[in-house]
Amino acid sequence: MKSLETLDFHNTYNELGLNFQSPWLPEKVAQPELALWHPEVARLLDLDEAQLRRTEFAEYSSGNRLWPDSKPLVTVYAGHRFGEYERRLGDGRFILLGEVRNEAGEKWDLGLKGGGRTPHSRDRDGRLGLAEGVREFLVSEALHALGIPAMRCLCLVETGIDIERDGTAERAVVLIRVAPTHVRFGTFQYFHHLVQPGWIRNLANHTLRTLWPDVPLDDDRFRALLGRVVERTAELVAAWQAIGFCHGQMHTDDMSVAGLTLDLGPCAFLEAYDPSVTPNPDDREGRYAFGEQPTAALWNLKRFAETMLDFMTPETAMGEIDRFDGLFRDAYRTRMRARLGLTEATDDATVDALVADGLALLERESIDLTTFFRHLADFRPGARVELGPLALDAFAPWFDRYAAALTAESGDDDERAARMNRANPTRIPRADELERAVEAARARDYDAVRDLAESYRKPFGG
Repeated sequence: MKSLETLDFHNTYNELGLNFQSPWLPEKVAQPELALWHPEVARLLDLDEAQLRRTEFAEYSSGNRLWPDSKPLVTVYAGHRFGEYERRLGDGRFILLGEVRNEAGEKWDLGLKGGGRTPHSRDRDGRLGLAEGVREFLVSEALHALGIPAMRCLCLVETGIDIERDGTAERAVVLIRVAPTHVRFGTFQYFHHLVQPGWIRNLANHTLRTLWPDVPLDDDRFRALLGRVVERTAELVAAWQAIGFCHGQMHTDDMSVAGLTLDLGPCAFLEAYDPSVTPNPDDREGRYAFGEQPTAALWNLKRFAETMLDFMTPETAMGEIDRFDGLFRDAYRTRMRARLGLTEATDDATVDALVADGLALLERESIDLTTFFRHLADFRPGARVELGPLALDAFAPWFDRYAAALTAESGDDDERAARMNRANPTRIPRADELERAVEAARARDYDAVRDLAESYRKPFGG
């Protein structure tokens, strides 16, 4: 294990040059105090919990003290927001502290969110409010536990600073975020719209070395990079759709080339099933509504592919983009097959029809998605349908079809139930829970927040 002072920092993003980033130090805070932490995330960096409890950890994590060998920076990027291109965005309140390599050889970006104004803050203060910080801390860990790729939070630190949000005073906090990379679709877009293919080449090489070192850096590497991004994005959005997660803000600058859930802002987990749900109050047309996420992802991938056209033909690029629909369908079907407890013995068309028709019934009857699938493990062909508290009279024909599929597989019901309970969570972050967690944090009752975080780490029970 490492100490705070001996983390193995690398700074490969700095090596790309000043066209890609600006060296930048966090603004110091008044009184840093560690409030929340994830020991499991600390272990990714070869830190044990004793190091987190040192007073110096809050100093490093707040930005008051610089980690030895780190070279903090802010990155520049562009992006399409609600379909409109903005040519220069960049890290407005996120500072990349460096890249830490652990003893297993893994590289993790270590970044500080809420570190004050940066060159890209525009008219904002660059700080992170308590409510947003607590939600991100909880939701990111819940996503990871649910098997959904996501950036993770090492810790949340109180700053002793008050800021204004929506006309009221709120305490400012800092999050330390951990991810394999923070390169976005919009990072490539920025250099594409500047007509700088050489810089795109450098960024592509950096991305491949970081994420996919198995890809040779030959003339085919740009097609390979596009293909990997298509694959990871399809898998990510399939995971969102299968579990009922709505990101709410799928701008191209919020899309990770690594296929990670990035930039958790106005996000939500579906409760009563409704594909029109959008947690983003600015999304008045529902562009990023839950049911529209696959469409939004494909549109964003096309914008990413445009940045590769100096290195491949449009036909080659579209050949990779055209794989998205099939990859998404296969990944989504695999996850939903598991949620239904069906095996490969049941054909794809039957699975697809059961999923589509079942979700339509859930929507029509306003039934909770998570509750329905968790209780579905109790279903037995030929027995009276009793799935906990759910009123399911309208489902009778659907249950007949589901029973027929289970019977045709001739599997053991108890074994199926055990498999389903590994695929269907009992716990997701619900809106009322997250609000109570924020209120507890406002009252400085962080034990309640930690208890909730612990429950999210075991979403399938046990």
